[in-house]
Amino acid sequence: LNQAGPSLEIENSTHPTKPAFQLEQNGGSSQDAKARFDDVPSFADGLLRVTVRSHSGADKSVGMLARTTYWRNDLNGYGWLCTIDHNHNVIIGYGSNSDAGTFTQVASVAHGVTDGEYFELVWLLAGESHKVFVDGVLQIDETSSAVNTAGQCGLRVYSGTTGGDATFDDFSVLF
Repeated sequence: LNQAGPSLEIENSTHPTKPAFQLEQNGGSSQDAKARFDDVPSFADGLLRVTVRSHSGADKSVGMLARTTYWRNDLNGYGWLCTIDHNHNVIIGYGSNSDAGTFTQVASVAHGVTDGEYFELVWLLAGESHKVFVDGVLQIDETSSAVNTAGQCGLRVYSGTTGGDATFDDFSVLF
C-alpha cells in the first residue's frame, strides 16, 4: 500500500502463533471488547487492514471500528463497524456513536471464513463509499450517508453470553 499521508502499523509479530495482541470478552449478557488506537488521529476517509483469527463460538463476531467518537462501554455505541460474525457473514453497519446503543446493518454477505484460520480483512472508507475485502476478494461495495464525520478507529470482539476471543495481527491504517 503506497499512499501519501499518515499511517499506523502494528506489526509486533513475524509469526502467526505469536500475535500482536488478543482481545477477549469473558461472557455475560451481550458484551463486547474494544481496543481504541489513541495514537491515530481522527479521520473520516481511510483504509484499515488487519489479519485476524476468529475462534469458534456461537453468537460472536470480530472486526474493526471506524469514525467512532463515543468510546464508552455501551453496546453498539461506536460509529462504523466492519465485522465477520459466527455464521461467517461479512457485515458493515453503524452504531449510534452515543450511549443510545442502536445498530443499523447496511450490508451482509456470506463468506467461507473458517474458525481458527487467519484471514485478511481490508476496509476502504471514502466519503459515503465502503468497500470490504476478505483475503483480497471484494465482498461488499456499498454507500451510506450515515456517520461520515471524522472519528477514531479500533478493533472489536463481540460475544453474547458464551464469551470469546480473537487474535489480531498486522493492523494498519492509511489515510
